Amino acid sequence: MIEDADDVIVGGGSAGCVLTARLSADRRHSISMGFHVSRPQSRGEIRLRGRDPQDKPIIDHRFMGDTEDVAKLVKGYRIVEDVCRAPALANVIMANLRPDPIPQTDAEW
Repeated sequence: MIEDADDVIVGGGSAGCVLTARLSADRRHSISMGFHVSRPQSRGEIRLRGRDPQDKPIIDHRFMGDTEDVAKLVKGYRIVEDVCRAPALANVIMANLRPDPIPQTDAEW
């Protein structure tokens, strides 16, 4: 299932709770689950804007610029969805905040 994943992180820590609390209009107790690719193939670049050292650099992150990274993210979010649908959490998770509606196919992710 996740044997080729870099990392799977599921957390209800303070940062995740603050984020979900901000997203939730009614401020109920909440958890946050997510997935990231810790060793992405995508490569961006940082370039100087000009000769003035006070100028902000140009940052082109090219986030998700590699199809393998996108595939890992989709797989990771599907795993998170499976965890959220598990019987043990059925009476705990009342609704998803984001995305709404939950994508049904890889292409929708």
